[in-house]
Amino acid sequence: MRRLLIALSILLLSVSSSGASAQAELPPLLILNDGGIYAISPQDGAILETIAAVDPANYFSAEWISPDGEILAYSTRGGSAPVFTHTLFLLNLIEGGDPITLTLTDDDDVNVQVDSVAWSSDSMYLYALITTQTPRQSEPDWAIAVFQRDQWDTPNLIPLDPPAAPRIFRSMFAAGDAAVVLDWSIRDASHEFKTYSPGGELLNTFSVTGDLSPDINLYANTTQLNPLMIDGSARYVFGNLMMANMLVYQADLMTGEISEMEMGYFSALISRTAPEASLRVSLINLDGQFGELSIRDADAVYLDYVQGVPQFAYGIQGDSRGSTFTLSPDGQALAFLREGMVNVWRDGVLTSLDVSAEVIAWQSPLIVPVYDEQALRMFLG
Repeated sequence: MRRLLIALSILLLSVSSSGASAQAELPPLLILNDGGIYAISPQDGAILETIAAVDPANYFSAEWISPDGEILAYSTRGGSAPVFTHTLFLLNLIEGGDPITLTLTDDDDVNVQVDSVAWSSDSMYLYALITTQTPRQSEPDWAIAVFQRDQWDTPNLIPLDPPAAPRIFRSMFAAGDAAVVLDWSIRDASHEFKTYSPGGELLNTFSVTGDLSPDINLYANTTQLNPLMIDGSARYVFGNLMMANMLVYQADLMTGEISEMEMGYFSALISRTAPEASLRVSLINLDGQFGELSIRDADAVYLDYVQGVPQFAYGIQGDSRGSTFTLSPDGQALAFLREGMVNVWRDGVLTSLDVSAEVIAWQSPLIVPVYDEQALRMFLG
């Protein structure tokens, strides 16, 4: 069952050990289209396999794929008024078979919503940021459900305080084997971070406010290319929108230490399975919901750019980084969405597939800093 996905995972895992020719056939690309999850050919767009049918509607993002490429998490929305609930599933891409259903609540009268999903860097823990709410509750309860690999039926629930006004956005991502909850507000230029261990211990909490810099362009940084891996640890970075999102500050998510960055660095998506040889892809020149992708080679030499790429899936901020553009396992091909359609860039050749999608993914995203001396010279005049 699902032999195609097994082949996909084998391709993902083999690239890092054996390498891949720049002209090798690309593995299937996962897409979300009108609530259905499919594996398609990146050569011609043909549907190769249906992963999850449309009824009920499904959702996933690139971060819902485990870093080792073995497990795909996805959710569905079911139920009827006044109780609608999300169900979270895990599909083993190595062994195939039927997906595992994860239990988020034992109460059938509770509305459950999955807001974010993140994996620890070693793929041993799955974090789900959830809200639960009965029809009589005016406000939902927040929590992180922590699932340990191969012990999926016994999650650890970490209760969270609700976002404090005037927060307008809450998200979650992983830092090593920890989970980081971020409350972000453009109204008062604030970012509040709380880092939790898998057991629920609050490891660190710190805030970044308008006192860091008077430049509002730092706090309006809504790029999804966060957090970054810098010197082996996860950092949250702030870029200047007026300088193509050049990085200015970094915050260590484990210590809360904030420091300035050397000028000339940008966030860049790279392949997790072939990091050394991978292209470096940055999201720059942000304009509302869209931006421009700057494509560099493994030595950070500029190659090309594509415009009109959405920053977020569905135009909504969340855990959808790397879900509107993604790199192939060998790091030599870039797939991206433009006007709702799938496109593939490879060796300077752009192919537009006759396939619509809201989310695309080859693998879990990995973000690193990349230095661009040419861009720095342009901004410094």
